[in-house]
Amino acid sequence: MSLLPTFIKPKLNMRKTKKEWTKEDVLYLLEQFRIKIAYVDWTEIHKHIAEELNTTVSSVGATLKNCQYIATGNGLENYSKAQVEATELFIKRHTAHFFKLV
Repeated sequence: MSLLPTFIKPKLNMRKTKKEWTKEDVLYLLEQFRIKIAYVDWTEIHKHIAEELNTTVSSVGATLKNCQYIATGNGLENYSKAQVEATELFIKRHTAHFFKLV
């Protein structure tokens, strides 16, 4: 029997584990930014993608910066094979100009 009143819930450790980004995850991130960048708050885009992909907002930001580096040479240089593949596919479908906006 619990000694806690029924209206108090114990806090659970909700820390997310390190995300293993797939090509599909990265492509989803890039498409969501492309679609929403003009009319949705930047912070809200990050939060939405983090929730959808079960990761952190900082991981979303770092992944976007990695893709930016692949496309332009500016951003974070710590990219993965999945990020390279997704970024190249995104550029073929759209343009590298997008990465100058982020």
